[in-house]
Amino acid sequence: MDEIESKRLCLFIDGTWNTIDNNTNVWRMYSLCAAKDDAGKRQLVYYTKGVGTSVGAKLSGGLFGYGIEEIIAEAYEWLIPRYNSGDEIFIFGFSRGAYAARSLAGLIAKSGIVRPGSPIGVGELFKRYKSPEARTLYRLIDQDRTGTLGETSILERWLLKYSLPAPIRMVGVWDTVGALVGPYSYLETGLRKPVENAYHALAIDEHRDTFRPTLYTQNFHLDRPAAEQPGPRDISSVEQRWFVGAHANVGGGYNSDLLAQIPLRWLKRKAEAHGMKFSSELDAHDESCEAKITDSFKQMLFGLYALVKLGKPYYRKIGDEAVVTPKLRTVTVNETIDGSVFERVRRCGDYAPLNLTDWANRRGVALKAITGAVRADDPGVAVD
Repeated sequence: MDEIESKRLCLFIDGTWNTIDNNTNVWRMYSLCAAKDDAGKRQLVYYTKGVGTSVGAKLSGGLFGYGIEEIIAEAYEWLIPRYNSGDEIFIFGFSRGAYAARSLAGLIAKSGIVRPGSPIGVGELFKRYKSPEARTLYRLIDQDRTGTLGETSILERWLLKYSLPAPIRMVGVWDTVGALVGPYSYLETGLRKPVENAYHALAIDEHRDTFRPTLYTQNFHLDRPAAEQPGPRDISSVEQRWFVGAHANVGGGYNSDLLAQIPLRWLKRKAEAHGMKFSSELDAHDESCEAKITDSFKQMLFGLYALVKLGKPYYRKIGDEAVVTPKLRTVTVNETIDGSVFERVRRCGDYAPLNLTDWANRRGVALKAITGAVRADDPGVAVD
C-alpha cells in the first residue's frame, strides 16, 4: 500500500458579523495561503464567515453565540474526509470566531478526528464534549496500552477503533472574545496538550466591556500534588501579545487600516515558523504604529452603547495578577507587549492609555525607555 503524503489542513473562522467583504485578518491570511510549500507539501484551506452574518442572526449570534456550535461542527466535518495521521492542523480565528477556533481545537483534543464512515456522529461527539468527566482519546489510548482501561462505554470503544489522535500544530487567534455561559459554557478554549503552539493577538484600546478578552489561562489546583499540576508552556510555543488598537484594529475589518497590519504580520510570522507557506509577503508600513485608533466604544450602536454605559469605558488589564481561591490559582499564560506599542508612545505624545500606564506603574518602568517587545510579567526580558 502506498504511503499517504502528509499535508497541512488550515482552517479560518471569521469574527462576529464578519464576511469576506470586511477584509479581516482571518480572510487576508486565508487568501495568502499557498497551495503548496517549497517542498511540495499540499496546503488545503477552509474558510467560514462569522456568527451573526445574516440579517436575522446578527443579534442572536453576535450577542449570545447562537450558531457557534454549527460553525464548529461544520469545520470538524470538513476535517473528517481529509485528515490522515501525520497531517498538520492549523486553526485561525478572530473575535467570536477565535472562540470557535479554540473550541474546535478543544473538541479535537478531547476526541480526535473520527474516520470517514465511523458510527460516531458529530452530534454524539458534542454530547461527549459537554461532559467534563469524559476521558480524552489520548487517555483512553494510554490506559488501553497500560491495561488500566477498566470498564468502557460503547462510545469509548468506538473512539478507540474509529478516531485518530490529531495533534494541532498551531492555533492563531486575534482578540478572542465571547466567553459563553448557559448552553455553550462547555466549550473548551484552553491549552490541552495536543495544542502544540498557540498565539493570541490582543487589543489594548478596546473599551467595550461586552468585548472582554478571553485569554489563555492555566489552573493550578492547590489541593493536588505537584505531579498533577500542568507544566509551564514555553513562550516560544504559547504567547499572548498586546497591540495598539481597538478590537477590529487588531483583528482587521476597518477600511484601509494600517494598524491591523502589525498583528497580521506577527501571526503570519508565527505560522511560517511552524511550516505554513504563503503566496506573498506583507508590506511593512513605517507609519503603521501611528495610524488612527478606532473609538469602538463611542461608535457602537451609533453612540447608544456609550450612552447606556454613562460614557464610562472599560479598560482591559494588562499583565493581570493571578486569581487565587482556597483551592485554585489561575494565571494568564505568557503575556507580552509588542514593540510597536512603545514606538507609538515615543512617536505620539498623546498615546498613554490608562491600562498601559497602570501596567508600567505596577512594573516600575518608563514606557518611553522600552524599545522592543517585552514580557508583561517581567519587562526586563525582551522577546522576538
